[in-house]
Amino acid sequence: MKEVIVRSISGVVFVAVILASLLLSPFTYLAVFAVVVSFVMSEYLRLTIGEGKFLLKVASIAAGVLLFILSFFILGFGWSPVCLLAVPAIVVLLPIINLYSRSYNGIGNAFASLVYIALPFALLNFLAFPRYYNGVYNGWTTAALFIILWSSDVGAYCFGTMFGQGDHGHKLFPSISPKKSWEGIIGGAVTAGIAAAILGVTGVLHFSILGDVTFTFLIFAAGVYGDLVESQLKRNFGVKDAGTIMPGHGGMLDRFDSALLAFPVAVIFNLILWG
Repeated sequence: MKEVIVRSISGVVFVAVILASLLLSPFTYLAVFAVVVSFVMSEYLRLTIGEGKFLLKVASIAAGVLLFILSFFILGFGWSPVCLLAVPAIVVLLPIINLYSRSYNGIGNAFASLVYIALPFALLNFLAFPRYYNGVYNGWTTAALFIILWSSDVGAYCFGTMFGQGDHGHKLFPSISPKKSWEGIIGGAVTAGIAAAILGVTGVLHFSILGDVTFTFLIFAAGVYGDLVESQLKRNFGVKDAGTIMPGHGGMLDRFDSALLAFPVAVIFNLILWG
């Protein structure tokens, strides 16, 4: 019972912080998500590289956070894209820094952290500034994306726990995540659909009805795969959680695993519809 209470409180605080950062102002979004990027990358690098290689990790995280921040100012306030050259200037240092360590191992994971984590977060700025370069910020679409993902997580957990466990359950991907079931997927789809319907009625989702349905389906599917990708990663390294920063939930990477694949999907969908 205590674990459920701790998990619930931790989850409520997390949701409140993320939504508040998105909806208060562009600069609360910038500050909170820059910190999130650094934590998610740090957990990924600690998981994949292990202890040591401090400078390699710091340089990787610096490049990732800088990519997010510069993308924010380029898309939101018209900064010159030339400033993005600061990112590859740091990236080219990664293999050089790695030369001074005892093994070559780790450099591939440093590069992977930029593609798997930093790039999706940087792309999120396309949603934050749907009319680029004019400083007009909109956190509602990004908030809707998270609400759909969180709703699907809750539905998947509840339905999976009630109907997907034991001999009568139908396992989704037992070799990677034995507890995930098709019953959970169905439950997650239902709750994601309900959340999207509410968001559509209230005008938070700004697409047509068909657009809202398509957006929700794509986000839900990308979220499922994002969750499985991180499950495979953790299973490969023999850990239950990527971190411990959130009591009852694990680390930041555990909280944003679904979003890492959903971000690019949402951006591409938004760009196709709105240019």
